[in-house]
Amino acid sequence: MTAVELLTDLQRQGFTLTPLPEGKLAVKPVDKLSDELRQHIKQYKTEVLALLTSTPSWPCPACHGLVRLDPADMTILPTRLWTCPGCGAWGATREGAAFPIVWCSNVTVQ
Repeated sequence: MTAVELLTDLQRQGFTLTPLPEGKLAVKPVDKLSDELRQHIKQYKTEVLALLTSTPSWPCPACHGLVRLDPADMTILPTRLWTCPGCGAWGATREGAAFPIVWCSNVTVQ
């Protein structure tokens, strides 16, 4: 199992995961977690937090400003949506990609 598979499985079962300060992770509804799922979450906690909070390392294809990854949506992982606060361009990328794989813009790029 990978962290992406775990997140997908948890989402399919109706769980919501939220990163919290100090490297903590909230899982709701907590009372529905089996011991096995708790163990998997503990095992992959670092990777799960990275998926939910990672920042991109590439510039906007339209204006070259730093893009901002939107909060992870477990229904589409490992695809992540992003927006550029500078020009409004937006798109999608796969987790770990060095650049956006799909992007759209409301500005003309030359």
